Amino acid sequence: MNSTQTSLIIPKSLRRQIQILNILFQSNYSLNTQELAHNLDCTEKTLLSDIRYLQEILPSPISITIDRYKLIDFHTSDNHIFYETITEMVKTSPLYQIIKGIFQNNLIDLESWADYLFLSDKTIKRYLLNLKSVLKNFNLRLSMHPVNLLGKEEDIRLFFFHLFSSSDLGIVKPEKIFYELSQELVNELGKQLPILKTQQKRSIFWALIILTRIENKQFIQTSVNDVRKPEYFSFYKEVHKKVLRKYGYDVDTIPDIEFVFADRMALDSVLYYDAATKLKFSREELPESDFEIVREILDKNFDINPEQHRVSYLTHLYFFANIRTLSQFTPLFQKNTFEVNLLIKKNHPEIFAKWISIFKGLNPEWLTFIQHTEDVCVRLTMITTLFLPTRKSYRSVLILLTGDTVFVDYIRRFLAEGIDSNISLTYIYDNNISNLQVDNDKFDLIITNNSAEFPFSTTKTPIYSISMFPNESEVSHIQQLLK
Repeated sequence: MNSTQTSLIIPKSLRRQIQILNILFQSNYSLNTQELAHNLDCTEKTLLSDIRYLQEILPSPISITIDRYKLIDFHTSDNHIFYETITEMVKTSPLYQIIKGIFQNNLIDLESWADYLFLSDKTIKRYLLNLKSVLKNFNLRLSMHPVNLLGKEEDIRLFFFHLFSSSDLGIVKPEKIFYELSQELVNELGKQLPILKTQQKRSIFWALIILTRIENKQFIQTSVNDVRKPEYFSFYKEVHKKVLRKYGYDVDTIPDIEFVFADRMALDSVLYYDAATKLKFSREELPESDFEIVREILDKNFDINPEQHRVSYLTHLYFFANIRTLSQFTPLFQKNTFEVNLLIKKNHPEIFAKWISIFKGLNPEWLTFIQHTEDVCVRLTMITTLFLPTRKSYRSVLILLTGDTVFVDYIRRFLAEGIDSNISLTYIYDNNISNLQVDNDKFDLIITNNSAEFPFSTTKTPIYSISMFPNESEVSHIQQLLK
Protein backbone atom coordinates (compact mmCIF):
# COMPACT_ATOMS: atom_id res chain seq x y z
CA MET A 1 0.00 0.00 0.00
CA ASN A 2 1.21 3.51 -0.72
CA SER A 3 1.19 6.41 1.75
CA THR A 4 -2.13 7.77 0.48
CA GLN A 5 -3.89 4.45 0.98
CA THR A 6 -2.28 3.93 4.39
CA SER A 7 -3.32 7.38 5.62
CA LEU A 8 -6.97 6.45 5.06
CA ILE A 9 -6.77 3.50 7.45
CA ILE A 10 -8.29 4.59 10.76
CA PRO A 11 -8.39 4.43 13.71
CA LYS A 12 -4.67 4.60 14.39
CA SER A 13 -4.76 1.26 16.23
CA LEU A 14 -6.05 -0.50 13.09
CA ARG A 15 -3.32 1.09 10.97
CA ARG A 16 -0.69 0.00 13.50
CA GLN A 17 -2.02 -3.59 13.62
CA ILE A 18 -1.84 -3.82 9.82
CA GLN A 19 1.70 -2.42 9.93
CA ILE A 20 2.65 -5.07 12.51
CA LEU A 21 1.41 -7.85 10.24
CA ASN A 22 3.18 -6.45 7.17
CA ILE A 23 6.49 -5.96 9.01
CA LEU A 24 6.40 -9.47 10.47
CA PHE A 25 5.40 -10.97 7.12
CA GLN A 26 8.27 -9.27 5.28
CA SER A 27 10.93 -9.90 7.93
CA ASN A 28 13.39 -12.75 7.37
CA TYR A 29 14.16 -13.10 11.07
CA SER A 30 12.46 -12.85 14.46
CA LEU A 31 12.04 -9.33 15.81
CA ASN A 32 12.06 -8.51 19.50
CA THR A 33 9.19 -6.54 20.96
CA GLN A 34 11.34 -3.53 21.90
CA GLU A 35 12.71 -3.20 18.37
CA LEU A 36 9.30 -3.47 16.73
CA ALA A 37 7.74 -1.01 19.18
CA HIS A 38 10.51 1.47 18.36
CA ASN A 39 9.91 1.05 14.60
CA LEU A 40 6.19 1.68 15.09
CA ASP A 41 6.74 4.63 17.44
CA CYS A 42 4.58 3.09 20.16
CA THR A 43 5.16 1.68 23.65
CA GLU A 44 6.00 -1.98 24.19
CA LYS A 45 2.80 -2.28 26.22
CA THR A 46 0.72 -1.04 23.26
CA LEU A 47 2.50 -3.43 20.91
CA LEU A 48 1.83 -6.43 23.16
CA SER A 49 -1.82 -5.43 23.41
CA ASP A 50 -2.06 -5.25 19.59
CA ILE A 51 -0.42 -8.65 19.21
CA ARG A 52 -2.83 -10.24 21.72
CA TYR A 53 -5.72 -8.80 19.69
CA LEU A 54 -4.26 -10.12 16.43
CA GLN A 55 -3.75 -13.56 17.95
CA GLU A 56 -7.49 -13.66 18.66
CA ILE A 57 -8.71 -12.62 15.20
CA LEU A 58 -6.19 -14.16 12.79
CA PRO A 59 -7.30 -17.26 10.83
CA SER A 60 -5.54 -20.55 11.63
CA PRO A 61 -2.96 -20.47 8.74
CA ILE A 62 -1.46 -17.35 10.38
CA SER A 63 0.15 -17.42 13.81
CA ILE A 64 2.09 -15.01 16.04
CA THR A 65 3.93 -16.17 19.16
CA ILE A 66 6.27 -14.45 21.61
CA ASP A 67 8.92 -16.45 23.48
CA ARG A 68 10.38 -15.75 26.93
CA TYR A 69 13.13 -13.63 25.36
CA LYS A 70 10.43 -11.40 23.82
CA LEU A 71 11.24 -12.54 20.30
CA ILE A 72 8.22 -12.48 17.99
CA ASP A 73 7.76 -15.48 15.71
CA PHE A 74 5.41 -15.07 12.74
CA HIS A 75 4.26 -17.91 10.51
CA THR A 76 1.78 -18.26 7.66
CA SER A 77 1.18 -21.37 5.58
CA ASP A 78 -0.91 -19.54 2.99
CA ASN A 79 0.16 -16.15 1.58
CA HIS A 80 -3.17 -15.72 -0.21
CA ILE A 81 -5.05 -15.93 3.10
CA PHE A 82 -2.59 -13.44 4.60
CA TYR A 83 -3.38 -10.83 1.91
CA GLU A 84 -7.10 -11.55 2.20
CA THR A 85 -6.86 -10.97 5.95
CA ILE A 86 -5.13 -7.61 5.43
CA THR A 87 -7.80 -6.62 2.90
CA GLU A 88 -10.63 -7.49 5.27
CA MET A 89 -8.97 -5.47 8.03
CA VAL A 90 -8.58 -2.45 5.74
CA LYS A 91 -12.24 -2.71 4.74
CA THR A 92 -13.26 -2.15 8.36
CA SER A 93 -11.70 1.33 8.28
CA PRO A 94 -14.56 3.85 8.46
CA LEU A 95 -12.98 6.04 5.76
CA TYR A 96 -12.76 3.16 3.29
CA GLN A 97 -16.40 2.32 3.97
CA ILE A 98 -17.41 5.94 3.38
CA ILE A 99 -15.35 6.22 0.16
CA LYS A 100 -16.80 2.98 -1.17
CA GLY A 101 -20.28 4.25 -0.28
CA ILE A 102 -19.67 7.47 -2.23
CA PHE A 103 -18.39 5.48 -5.22
CA GLN A 104 -21.54 3.34 -5.16
CA ASN A 105 -23.67 6.52 -4.98
CA ASN A 106 -24.79 5.80 -1.42
CA LEU A 107 -24.92 9.49 -0.55
CA ILE A 108 -26.03 10.00 3.05
CA ASP A 109 -25.31 12.74 5.59
CA LEU A 110 -22.69 12.69 8.31
CA GLU A 111 -25.13 11.72 11.07
CA SER A 112 -26.36 8.71 9.07
CA TRP A 113 -22.77 7.53 8.56
CA ALA A 114 -22.17 7.91 12.30
CA ASP A 115 -25.19 5.70 13.04
CA TYR A 116 -24.17 3.13 10.41
CA LEU A 117 -20.60 2.88 11.70
CA PHE A 118 -21.60 3.05 15.40
CA LEU A 119 -19.48 6.15 15.90
CA SER A 120 -20.21 9.58 17.32
CA ASP A 121 -20.63 12.60 15.05
CA LYS A 122 -17.51 14.09 16.66
CA THR A 123 -15.43 10.98 15.88
CA ILE A 124 -16.64 10.86 12.27
CA LYS A 125 -15.74 14.53 11.79
CA ARG A 126 -12.26 13.88 13.20
CA TYR A 127 -11.76 10.92 10.86
CA LEU A 128 -12.93 12.92 7.87
CA LEU A 129 -10.08 15.39 8.44
CA ASN A 130 -7.75 12.61 7.22
CA LEU A 131 -9.81 12.26 4.07
CA LYS A 132 -9.89 16.02 3.49
CA SER A 133 -6.09 16.23 3.60
CA VAL A 134 -5.81 13.44 0.99
CA LEU A 135 -8.46 15.02 -1.23
CA LYS A 136 -6.45 18.26 -1.41
CA ASN A 137 -3.84 16.38 -3.43
CA PHE A 138 -6.55 15.68 -6.02
CA ASN A 139 -7.98 19.24 -5.99
CA LEU A 140 -11.13 17.88 -4.32
CA ARG A 141 -13.27 18.95 -1.36
CA LEU A 142 -15.70 17.14 0.90
CA SER A 143 -19.32 18.01 1.59
CA MET A 144 -21.08 16.79 4.76
CA HIS A 145 -24.77 16.90 3.81
CA PRO A 146 -24.60 14.50 2.11
CA VAL A 147 -21.01 13.24 2.52
CA ASN A 148 -19.69 13.45 -1.04
CA LEU A 149 -16.68 14.45 -3.14
CA LEU A 150 -16.75 17.91 -4.73
CA GLY A 151 -14.62 19.01 -7.66
CA LYS A 152 -13.98 18.23 -11.31
CA GLU A 153 -15.39 14.86 -12.35
CA GLU A 154 -12.06 14.01 -13.99
CA ASP A 155 -10.23 14.52 -10.67
CA ILE A 156 -12.83 12.48 -8.78
CA ARG A 157 -12.37 9.56 -11.17
CA LEU A 158 -8.60 9.78 -10.85
CA PHE A 159 -8.91 9.70 -7.04
CA PHE A 160 -11.02 6.52 -7.20
CA PHE A 161 -8.64 5.00 -9.73
CA HIS A 162 -5.53 5.62 -7.60
CA LEU A 163 -7.23 4.31 -4.49
CA PHE A 164 -8.76 1.16 -5.99
CA SER A 165 -6.32 0.07 -8.71
CA SER A 166 -2.82 0.76 -7.39
CA SER A 167 -2.87 -1.80 -4.61
CA ASP A 168 -2.77 -5.54 -4.12
CA LEU A 169 -5.75 -5.11 -1.83
CA GLY A 170 -9.15 -5.78 -3.35
CA ILE A 171 -11.01 -2.93 -1.67
CA VAL A 172 -13.19 -2.70 -4.76
CA LYS A 173 -13.03 -5.57 -7.24
CA PRO A 174 -14.31 -5.32 -10.83
CA GLU A 175 -17.00 -7.91 -11.46
CA LYS A 176 -16.72 -10.46 -14.25
CA ILE A 177 -18.94 -8.34 -16.51
CA PHE A 178 -16.22 -5.67 -16.81
CA TYR A 179 -13.67 -8.21 -18.03
CA GLU A 180 -16.13 -9.59 -20.57
CA LEU A 181 -17.26 -6.14 -21.72
CA SER A 182 -13.68 -4.87 -22.09
CA GLN A 183 -12.60 -7.91 -24.09
CA GLU A 184 -15.59 -7.58 -26.41
CA LEU A 185 -14.75 -3.92 -27.02
CA VAL A 186 -11.15 -4.85 -27.86
CA ASN A 187 -12.34 -7.52 -30.30
CA GLU A 188 -14.79 -5.17 -32.06
CA LEU A 189 -12.41 -2.20 -32.22
CA GLY A 190 -9.61 -4.45 -33.46
CA LYS A 191 -11.53 -5.11 -36.65
CA GLN A 192 -10.63 -1.63 -37.94
CA LEU A 193 -8.12 -0.08 -35.50
CA PRO A 194 -4.64 -1.11 -34.32
CA ILE A 195 -5.01 -2.12 -30.67
CA LEU A 196 -2.57 -0.65 -28.18
CA LYS A 197 -0.56 -2.88 -25.89
CA THR A 198 -1.98 -1.86 -22.52
CA GLN A 199 -2.03 -3.18 -18.98
CA GLN A 200 -5.23 -5.16 -18.62
CA LYS A 201 -5.69 -4.51 -14.90
CA ARG A 202 -5.55 -0.72 -15.35
CA SER A 203 -7.91 -0.89 -18.33
CA ILE A 204 -10.43 -2.98 -16.38
CA PHE A 205 -10.39 -0.58 -13.43
CA TRP A 206 -10.90 2.37 -15.78
CA ALA A 207 -13.89 0.56 -17.29
CA LEU A 208 -15.30 -0.02 -13.80
CA ILE A 209 -14.86 3.60 -12.71
CA ILE A 210 -16.05 5.23 -15.94
CA LEU A 211 -19.17 3.07 -16.28
CA THR A 212 -20.06 3.32 -12.58
CA ARG A 213 -19.89 7.12 -12.71
CA ILE A 214 -21.89 7.19 -15.95
CA GLU A 215 -24.58 5.00 -14.37
CA ASN A 216 -24.75 7.51 -11.53
CA LYS A 217 -25.15 10.35 -14.09
CA GLN A 218 -21.80 11.84 -13.07
CA PHE A 219 -20.41 13.00 -16.41
CA ILE A 220 -17.09 14.52 -17.50
CA GLN A 221 -17.14 18.31 -17.29
CA THR A 222 -14.51 19.10 -19.93
CA SER A 223 -16.21 20.44 -23.06
CA VAL A 224 -15.95 18.24 -26.12
CA ASN A 225 -15.00 21.41 -28.01
CA ASP A 226 -11.83 21.69 -25.90
CA VAL A 227 -10.63 18.21 -26.85
CA ARG A 228 -9.94 17.20 -30.42
CA LYS A 229 -11.89 14.11 -31.45
CA PRO A 230 -9.82 11.40 -33.16
CA GLU A 231 -10.53 10.79 -36.84
CA TYR A 232 -11.94 7.36 -36.05
CA PHE A 233 -14.34 8.76 -33.42
CA SER A 234 -17.61 7.85 -35.18
CA PHE A 235 -16.58 4.19 -35.50
CA TYR A 236 -15.24 4.13 -31.93
CA LYS A 237 -18.45 5.62 -30.54
CA GLU A 238 -20.76 3.25 -32.44
CA VAL A 239 -18.79 0.19 -31.32
CA HIS A 240 -19.04 1.30 -27.70
CA LYS A 241 -22.76 1.98 -28.01
CA LYS A 242 -23.34 -1.43 -29.56
CA VAL A 243 -21.42 -3.30 -26.85
CA LEU A 244 -22.69 -1.22 -23.92
CA ARG A 245 -26.29 -1.58 -25.10
CA LYS A 246 -25.81 -5.35 -25.09
CA TYR A 247 -24.84 -5.17 -21.41
CA GLY A 248 -27.87 -3.07 -20.47
CA TYR A 249 -26.46 0.46 -20.45
CA ASP A 250 -28.62 3.42 -21.52
CA VAL A 251 -26.23 4.60 -24.24
CA ASP A 252 -28.50 7.34 -25.60
CA THR A 253 -27.91 9.49 -22.51
CA ILE A 254 -24.11 9.27 -22.67
CA PRO A 255 -22.53 12.51 -24.01
CA ASP A 256 -19.81 12.39 -26.67
CA ILE A 257 -17.14 13.60 -24.25
CA GLU A 258 -17.44 10.32 -22.33
CA PHE A 259 -16.46 8.32 -25.42
CA VAL A 260 -13.52 10.66 -25.99
CA PHE A 261 -12.49 10.22 -22.35
CA ALA A 262 -12.70 6.42 -22.61
CA ASP A 263 -10.50 6.53 -25.73
CA ARG A 264 -7.90 8.71 -24.00
CA MET A 265 -7.72 6.40 -20.99
CA ALA A 266 -6.01 3.82 -23.20
CA LEU A 267 -3.04 6.21 -23.12
CA ASP A 268 -2.96 5.99 -19.32
CA SER A 269 -2.52 2.21 -19.57
CA VAL A 270 -0.17 1.99 -22.56
CA LEU A 271 3.15 0.17 -22.37
CA TYR A 272 5.45 2.75 -23.99
CA TYR A 273 8.47 0.71 -24.95
CA ASP A 274 6.44 -2.14 -26.44
CA ALA A 275 4.24 0.25 -28.41
CA ALA A 276 7.08 2.41 -29.71
CA THR A 277 8.84 -0.59 -31.18
CA LYS A 278 5.73 -1.80 -33.01
CA LEU A 279 3.35 1.00 -33.96
CA LYS A 280 2.54 4.66 -33.69
CA PHE A 281 0.21 4.84 -30.74
CA SER A 282 -0.26 8.52 -29.91
CA ARG A 283 -3.80 9.76 -30.38
CA GLU A 284 -2.51 13.06 -31.79
CA GLU A 285 -0.49 14.02 -34.84
CA LEU A 286 3.13 14.52 -33.88
CA PRO A 287 4.65 17.64 -35.48
CA GLU A 288 8.08 17.23 -37.04
CA SER A 289 9.25 20.19 -34.95
CA ASP A 290 8.44 18.26 -31.76
CA PHE A 291 10.41 15.28 -33.03
CA GLU A 292 13.42 17.53 -33.63
CA ILE A 293 13.17 19.04 -30.14
CA VAL A 294 13.13 15.60 -28.51
CA ARG A 295 15.92 14.31 -30.76
CA GLU A 296 18.12 17.28 -29.86
CA ILE A 297 17.43 16.85 -26.13
CA LEU A 298 18.39 13.18 -26.17
CA ASP A 299 21.44 13.56 -28.43
CA LYS A 300 22.80 16.44 -26.39
CA ASN A 301 22.21 15.07 -22.90
CA PHE A 302 22.17 11.27 -22.94
CA ASP A 303 24.37 8.48 -24.24
CA ILE A 304 21.59 6.54 -25.99
CA ASN A 305 22.41 3.11 -27.39
CA PRO A 306 23.08 3.77 -31.13
CA GLU A 307 20.88 0.90 -32.33
CA GLN A 308 17.94 2.31 -30.34
CA HIS A 309 18.11 5.96 -31.37
CA ARG A 310 14.87 6.13 -33.36
CA VAL A 311 12.86 4.03 -30.92
CA SER A 312 14.09 6.18 -28.04
CA TYR A 313 13.08 9.39 -29.88
CA LEU A 314 9.61 8.02 -30.59
CA THR A 315 9.07 6.69 -27.07
CA HIS A 316 9.96 10.01 -25.43
CA LEU A 317 7.97 11.93 -28.02
CA TYR A 318 4.90 9.73 -27.60
CA PHE A 319 5.12 10.21 -23.86
CA PHE A 320 5.07 14.00 -24.29
CA ALA A 321 2.18 13.78 -26.75
CA ASN A 322 0.16 11.43 -24.55
CA ILE A 323 0.68 13.30 -21.31
CA ARG A 324 -0.33 16.48 -23.14
CA THR A 325 -3.49 14.75 -24.37
CA LEU A 326 -4.40 13.39 -20.92
CA SER A 327 -3.69 16.77 -19.31
CA GLN A 328 -6.51 18.29 -21.38
CA PHE A 329 -8.80 16.56 -18.90
CA THR A 330 -6.72 17.16 -15.76
CA PRO A 331 -3.02 17.83 -15.08
CA LEU A 332 -3.25 15.26 -12.28
CA PHE A 333 -2.51 12.63 -14.93
CA GLN A 334 1.06 13.92 -14.64
CA LYS A 335 1.31 12.95 -10.96
CA ASN A 336 3.05 9.90 -9.50
CA THR A 337 2.79 8.39 -6.05
CA PHE A 338 5.19 9.67 -3.42
CA GLU A 339 6.83 6.23 -3.32
CA VAL A 340 7.55 6.17 -7.07
CA ASN A 341 9.13 9.63 -6.99
CA LEU A 342 11.27 8.68 -4.01
CA LEU A 343 12.44 5.41 -5.56
CA ILE A 344 13.37 6.83 -8.97
CA LYS A 345 15.11 9.93 -7.63
CA LYS A 346 17.15 7.71 -5.32
CA ASN A 347 18.02 5.06 -7.91
CA HIS A 348 18.72 7.44 -10.82
CA PRO A 349 19.65 10.83 -9.31
CA GLU A 350 21.88 11.92 -12.21
CA ILE A 351 19.27 11.25 -14.91
CA PHE A 352 16.50 12.89 -12.87
CA ALA A 353 18.64 15.98 -12.21
CA LYS A 354 19.47 16.13 -15.92
CA TRP A 355 15.76 16.21 -16.88
CA ILE A 356 15.07 18.94 -14.31
CA SER A 357 17.90 20.96 -15.84
CA ILE A 358 16.59 20.31 -19.38
CA PHE A 359 13.14 21.60 -18.45
CA LYS A 360 14.60 24.81 -17.09
CA GLY A 361 16.24 25.46 -20.46
CA LEU A 362 13.30 24.60 -22.72
CA ASN A 363 11.01 27.12 -24.36
CA PRO A 364 8.16 27.65 -21.85
CA GLU A 365 5.63 27.63 -24.70
CA TRP A 366 6.47 23.99 -25.38
CA LEU A 367 5.78 23.08 -21.74
CA THR A 368 2.62 25.08 -21.05
CA PHE A 369 0.62 21.92 -20.32
CA ILE A 370 3.03 20.70 -17.63
CA GLN A 371 2.09 21.66 -14.08
CA HIS A 372 3.89 18.93 -12.13
CA THR A 373 7.47 19.17 -13.36
CA GLU A 374 9.05 16.85 -10.79
CA ASP A 375 6.59 14.04 -11.50
CA VAL A 376 6.96 14.34 -15.27
CA CYS A 377 10.76 14.32 -14.93
CA VAL A 378 10.53 11.15 -12.83
CA ARG A 379 8.54 9.47 -15.61
CA LEU A 380 11.00 10.67 -18.23
CA THR A 381 13.83 9.32 -16.09
CA MET A 382 12.19 5.88 -16.13
CA ILE A 383 11.76 6.03 -19.90
CA THR A 384 15.31 7.25 -20.54
CA THR A 385 16.83 4.40 -18.53
CA LEU A 386 15.32 1.96 -21.06
CA PHE A 387 17.69 3.22 -23.74
CA LEU A 388 20.94 3.88 -21.91
CA PRO A 389 23.89 1.49 -22.12
CA THR A 390 24.24 -1.09 -19.39
CA ARG A 391 25.00 0.65 -16.12
CA LYS A 392 28.59 1.57 -15.34
CA SER A 393 30.66 -1.33 -14.07
CA TYR A 394 32.49 -0.28 -10.92
CA ARG A 395 35.85 -2.05 -10.58
CA SER A 396 37.47 -0.12 -7.74
CA VAL A 397 35.41 1.19 -4.82
CA LEU A 398 36.41 3.25 -1.81
CA ILE A 399 34.24 2.68 1.30
CA LEU A 400 34.44 5.30 4.07
CA LEU A 401 32.86 4.19 7.35
CA THR A 402 32.40 5.64 10.81
CA GLY A 403 30.86 4.26 14.00
CA ASP A 404 31.50 1.90 16.90
CA THR A 405 34.48 -0.39 16.22
CA VAL A 406 32.53 -3.63 16.23
CA PHE A 407 29.70 -2.03 14.26
CA VAL A 408 32.11 -0.81 11.56
CA ASP A 409 33.55 -4.31 11.27
CA TYR A 410 30.03 -5.71 11.00
CA ILE A 411 28.98 -3.19 8.31
CA ARG A 412 32.14 -3.96 6.36
CA ARG A 413 31.22 -7.64 6.35
CA PHE A 414 27.54 -6.88 5.67
CA LEU A 415 28.34 -4.71 2.63
CA ALA A 416 30.76 -7.27 1.20
CA GLU A 417 28.09 -9.98 0.98
CA GLY A 418 26.78 -10.35 -2.54
CA ILE A 419 29.42 -8.06 -4.09
CA ASP A 420 31.35 -9.28 -7.13
CA SER A 421 34.67 -10.71 -5.91
CA ASN A 422 36.45 -9.05 -8.86
CA ILE A 423 35.67 -5.59 -7.49
CA SER A 424 38.47 -4.04 -5.47
CA LEU A 425 37.17 -2.69 -2.14
CA THR A 426 39.26 -0.23 -0.12
CA TYR A 427 38.14 0.75 3.40
CA ILE A 428 39.02 3.95 5.27
CA TYR A 429 37.69 4.80 8.73
CA ASP A 430 36.52 8.14 10.13
CA ASN A 431 39.76 9.39 11.65
CA ASN A 432 41.07 9.96 8.11
CA ILE A 433 37.92 11.20 6.38
CA SER A 434 37.88 14.96 7.00
CA ASN A 435 41.36 15.49 5.52
CA LEU A 436 40.98 12.87 2.83
CA GLN A 437 42.54 13.37 -0.60
CA VAL A 438 41.05 10.92 -3.09
CA ASP A 439 42.96 9.84 -6.17
CA ASN A 440 40.35 10.39 -8.92
CA ASP A 441 42.09 7.89 -11.18
CA LYS A 442 42.22 5.16 -8.55
CA PHE A 443 38.52 4.82 -7.62
CA ASP A 444 35.38 4.97 -9.74
CA LEU A 445 32.88 5.01 -6.82
CA ILE A 446 32.92 6.18 -3.21
CA ILE A 447 30.46 4.89 -0.60
CA THR A 448 30.25 6.61 2.80
CA ASN A 449 28.03 6.67 5.89
CA ASN A 450 29.69 9.93 7.00
CA SER A 451 28.71 12.39 4.27
CA ALA A 452 28.51 15.25 6.80
CA GLU A 453 32.30 15.32 7.17
CA PHE A 454 33.29 14.18 3.71
CA PRO A 455 35.24 16.83 1.72
CA PHE A 456 33.21 16.58 -1.49
CA SER A 457 35.23 19.32 -3.19
CA THR A 458 38.35 17.16 -3.18
CA THR A 459 37.10 14.57 -5.66
CA LYS A 460 35.23 14.20 -8.93
CA THR A 461 34.53 10.53 -8.22
CA PRO A 462 30.80 9.66 -7.91
CA ILE A 463 29.72 9.43 -4.26
CA TYR A 464 26.92 7.28 -2.87
CA SER A 465 25.85 8.33 0.65
CA ILE A 466 24.21 5.89 3.05
CA SER A 467 22.81 6.30 6.56
CA MET A 468 25.04 6.10 9.62
CA PHE A 469 23.22 2.83 10.29
CA PRO A 470 22.46 1.51 6.77
CA ASN A 471 19.05 -0.08 6.39
CA GLU A 472 18.26 -3.19 4.37
CA SER A 473 17.13 -1.14 1.36
CA GLU A 474 20.42 0.79 1.19
CA VAL A 475 22.52 -2.36 1.48
CA SER A 476 20.43 -4.03 -1.21
CA HIS A 477 20.97 -1.05 -3.53
CA ILE A 478 24.75 -1.15 -2.98
CA GLN A 479 24.80 -4.85 -3.76
CA GLN A 480 22.87 -4.12 -6.97
CA LEU A 481 25.40 -1.43 -7.93
CA LEU A 482 28.35 -3.71 -7.34
CA LYS A 483 27.14 -6.96 -8.86
